[in-house]
Amino acid sequence: MKTTPNLIDGELMIVERHMRLYGLTTRMYSKQSYERSFIHAMGKTVARNYKTKYVTTSETNEHYILRVRN
Repeated sequence: MKTTPNLIDGELMIVERHMRLYGLTTRMYSKQSYERSFIHAMGKTVARNYKTKYVTTSETNEHYILRVRN
């Protein structure tokens, strides 16, 4: 998918919901469906909005991974 502000906003809502429910979240995004710039934009946006959280982005052979912890 093309990285757009609407895509980032929609995924941000999902991440925020999981953080409210569980306090942490790990999201995996398929490399076939998402661009590398998307995962970096998501990581920067979450880190900017939640300065007390520890945000990491990584990748495997098939997925990009976004982790948010306390």
